[in-house]
Amino acid sequence: MDLRALALGTRLRSAVTAILCCVVIVVATVALGWVGVPTVAGTHNAFGDVNETTTTVDTSLTAHNPNPIAVRLGGVSVDYTVSMNGIGMAYGEKRGVDVGTGNSTLRFESYLRNERIPAWWVSHVRNGEETTVTVAADVKSGTLGRSAHVVPTTRTVTTNISDQFNSTADRPIDAGLPLVSDPVLVVDETRAHWGTVTNASTPLETAFVVHNPKSVPVAIGGIGYNVTMNGVDVGEGESENTVVIPAGGTRTVRAETVIDNDRLDEWWVTHLRNGQTTHLVIDFYARLSAGDGPEMRVPLHGLTYRKTIETDIFGTKNESAGNATAGAAGNDSEGGSDAFGTGSDGGAANDTPTHATTTGDGILGSLGDTSDDDATTSGSSSATSESATNTTNGRT
Repeated sequence: MDLRALALGTRLRSAVTAILCCVVIVVATVALGWVGVPTVAGTHNAFGDVNETTTTVDTSLTAHNPNPIAVRLGGVSVDYTVSMNGIGMAYGEKRGVDVGTGNSTLRFESYLRNERIPAWWVSHVRNGEETTVTVAADVKSGTLGRSAHVVPTTRTVTTNISDQFNSTADRPIDAGLPLVSDPVLVVDETRAHWGTVTNASTPLETAFVVHNPKSVPVAIGGIGYNVTMNGVDVGEGESENTVVIPAGGTRTVRAETVIDNDRLDEWWVTHLRNGQTTHLVIDFYARLSAGDGPEMRVPLHGLTYRKTIETDIFGTKNESAGNATAGAAGNDSEGGSDAFGTGSDGGAANDTPTHATTTGDGILGSLGDTSDDDATTSGSSSATSESATNTTNGRT
């Protein structure tokens, strides 16, 4: 009898038996629900590099493995989406993620094409200058044959551009020309509201209540404007209607100021590079003629509209670079504490590499699930719809 062959056969049968036992144990624990699918304990997003065409979104995602044993669950994949008013802005995924027990932090990038910014801007204005930012994530385990959908978290971002134009302060209009006594006119009131927004343009309907202190009529042959956002020209034009203001009289002069939406992707780059801050400036001029005098082009310096617009899309812009990098809950080679406020149970630490390939194919269409019925929000949120057009800031 060959004792070596007998021993080898015995060891082989033992190994096969052990493997079969492991398979039976895994199948049984999965079937009985003793092994849970990893979930997302929190996400942390911030804007990274931005150039003329693309904006990088840096994401730290904390995956929580609820299983009591520190085993690697191969075949785990993570998908996440970022949308603004239901418009898909960025999409990211990780495949083949190994998640140890407790919390593990996964870091990756996705890319937002700046050409999507005009579509978001249209939704923002139509929605009463309000944007709901939604971040949704899903974890799937091929090994366990299960998936976990995380209730989308939302954040509301608002601006107040048009209302700030409204004023009842008297502002004199000086011609600053020889033989012309100033002021030529006095503006008693300014008003503005958004007009009918299209994919191509965003009109701001302005109205000026103008008083003529002169003893002769003054004709306004047209009002011109130039709109800049962080120095980027986003609109210019001139109204054609003529308004004659009698001596000592008051009239309302209307003019439409139009923002060219195609120029907003260029503005977006400056907005992010400037710490999500924009300086909006609208300069006006008028073509005036008093009595039988010649027409004059007069800068309306007293009517120059200046507005600082600040946003915090992900609620992370005031964090230091160190906090943004290390603030995600979880355990990777850099460590860090829970900065998500998600109430996770702070599982055991794991200095574990993710062994994942990161891809980011950019932009989605409208997300299928952006409901925030069960989500925690930082303010009220509204669905974008055509009916929201001009429902706010409605003074004319």
